[in-house]
Amino acid sequence: METRLGYTISSLNYPHDASNRLYSDLTIVPESAYERAQKEIEQLESGDRHDFQSLLGEKFPALDVPQTIMWRGDMVTFRRRSHVGFYVFTGDVHYKFGLDVHFLLTNAEVFESMMSYKCTPPSTIDPGPILARLPPEILERILSLSMPKGRWNAADVEDTKSDLLPLGNLSGFHFPLSSLPILKVSKSIHSRALPLVYRATEFQLEDMDTVIRLLMAIGSIERDNIESLEFSWQSRSDFQLWPPGSSKPPIAHGNYQSSM
Repeated sequence: METRLGYTISSLNYPHDASNRLYSDLTIVPESAYERAQKEIEQLESGDRHDFQSLLGEKFPALDVPQTIMWRGDMVTFRRRSHVGFYVFTGDVHYKFGLDVHFLLTNAEVFESMMSYKCTPPSTIDPGPILARLPPEILERILSLSMPKGRWNAADVEDTKSDLLPLGNLSGFHFPLSSLPILKVSKSIHSRALPLVYRATEFQLEDMDTVIRLLMAIGSIERDNIESLEFSWQSRSDFQLWPPGSSKPPIAHGNYQSSM
């Protein structure tokens, strides 16, 4: 294993990370340097070894220089460390509703996050001369008529590109919620219609892990507009420990008004 990695397993011994950081799939960074080395091997085998510094230029975080992304009170700070291996970045996320999450990330994950932020439209978008003349309540009515009730289930989340969508997507703009034509008309229509789409969508998820991933992948406006959310109270690890043949874990469902 050390021959393949090009460094010793003991060089991955960073005790502080194990106490408060997660990988992007929401698993806890282990205390064992050997278990971390196994995670490094997974990255090595993925073949993800591009020169992200040259691809993103000066926007890519330099060594020990924090790079911060902000969106309407939410914030994520990336910092590159001088550690060996693929997981050389920390990603510290602060949500305005009081949640702080700390990640250990690869070059590829930070690059994807920075590119996601770079492609995010401005917080205010000119809706265009025709739409601008319509009263908001009429525009909302028109948009509502163009979108049917939808359903988003666990399989849709699992089918997304990565376990955790780019942390730079704080606005939630790039989250692939639906293929509804109304969301593809223009960025301005997308911005106006998105809250309505979330209100009209029933979210059916497997477990708490998937719920957390969903709520982190979407933006604050989207979280504020989820009205129907169904999920099991158990985490994925709870399901793995559930005795064979026993009754299914309880399901929490109904209409919830988000307070986030």
